[in-house]
Amino acid sequence: MSNELMTGDELENLVEKLVQESGCPGASAAIQRGDEVLTGTAGFLNLRTRVEVTPDSIFQIGSNTKVYNVTLLMQLVDEGKLDLDQPVIEVLPEFKLADAEATRQLTVRHMVTHTSGIDGGDYIADFGRGTDALQLYVASLADIGLIHPIGKFHSYCNAGTIVAGRVIEVLTGLPWVEALRVRLLEPLGLKETVCLPEDALLFRTAAGHKEAETQGGQPELYETWSLPFGNAPAGSVINASARDLCAFGQFHLNDGVAPNGKQVLSKASVAAMREIQFPELTGREGGGQGLGWMVGKQGPFQILAHGGGTLGQVSSWMNLPEQGVSITVLTNGPGGGAVIGGVVKEALSRLGGEAFATELAEKQAAAATQDAPTEPPAPVELDLEKYVGVYERKCLTTTVTLADGALRAEIALDGFLKANMAPPKPQTFTPVDATTFAILDAEGKPGGQATFADLDSEGRPEYLIMGRVSRRVR
Repeated sequence: MSNELMTGDELENLVEKLVQESGCPGASAAIQRGDEVLTGTAGFLNLRTRVEVTPDSIFQIGSNTKVYNVTLLMQLVDEGKLDLDQPVIEVLPEFKLADAEATRQLTVRHMVTHTSGIDGGDYIADFGRGTDALQLYVASLADIGLIHPIGKFHSYCNAGTIVAGRVIEVLTGLPWVEALRVRLLEPLGLKETVCLPEDALLFRTAAGHKEAETQGGQPELYETWSLPFGNAPAGSVINASARDLCAFGQFHLNDGVAPNGKQVLSKASVAAMREIQFPELTGREGGGQGLGWMVGKQGPFQILAHGGGTLGQVSSWMNLPEQGVSITVLTNGPGGGAVIGGVVKEALSRLGGEAFATELAEKQAAAATQDAPTEPPAPVELDLEKYVGVYERKCLTTTVTLADGALRAEIALDGFLKANMAPPKPQTFTPVDATTFAILDAEGKPGGQATFADLDSEGRPEYLIMGRVSRRVR
């Protein structure tokens, strides 16, 4: 492998090129190794105001926040105030679900490894800007049950993360955003990371954009700037520069030592966060769910990563422990995925050397010419009628039908999602085997994987898994 980084000028030129080609409104990227920090920016933070993206611009980092949340929890473990395997109700006696037995059994670890089974993966609700917002959110779970038995599946769950955030509030005696500031942001010198809108106003701040309603039109501004405040631990409030996100990654790669030499998180807790808690994750080569981190491999590289998506803002955060490198890409609209993919591909190609660059290029070319990356060489013969049905989870319903010999999935949103997001476009499921299906978008392009689980004696599945678990209701 090589150990080469691109230059700052090369990163700047690359981001400019990718933004122009993708049509993404704006992007900011950073790559850091030790004290060496490279940045590249292009486009606009807001197509209405036409303010340009600069290295000190801040974007919403979305679910990357979950790594910060777990870091705060692990500080409490270091201090002897928390055991991840203790029931949540020992810290939060008021915690209650519709399932009384689950209420007694669920632990903090279940919450941060997305194995709780709480039917709250998409549950977003607004409880105002008060210091009781998280407390009110947790109280609202009293009418929510489990979508699957505890520990049976990995089902990405924002509700569980917010419960864990409330644990932080109770044990520190501080509102979550204040605990974050006092216990992490200030000790690490992260001055381009803020949580409150009034603080974000002091920076060049990104706004999210959505696809134009008319074909070929310019992306349109989301009229809602952020997700509700009470969802803070799951990813609704942190705005940061790309270089600050890289700096937080370097803190983890440096075994929990801050730039000033202070041990802010123990080396043991840093290592524990990298341990795989649930290995069976779709598309996660050689890894799975850690504590906060998604752990895996990309070619020869060990990867600690996460990603984030809010209203029109999409981000990627990747850390390579063996190379000591952190890579961040922040975007604010349609085309953001192409910008992220282009930066990550080039950065890993440089670090991996010519052979790895060739391997990535071949994979990219293969994906572009096939219906899906997991498409089998020969057609799979299945009775697709058995997969037809309605699969529900809170705030989202997927209706699977059979038309012209193919499974078609239509997704309907509810609650906050319905009020603030455009309805997802229909998808097609192409079988790989009896439980695994490649997802194709409306244009026939690959878009992930769907898994049908717990087939009965007649071959009819009980669950549909696409990052989050839905249960068949009819």
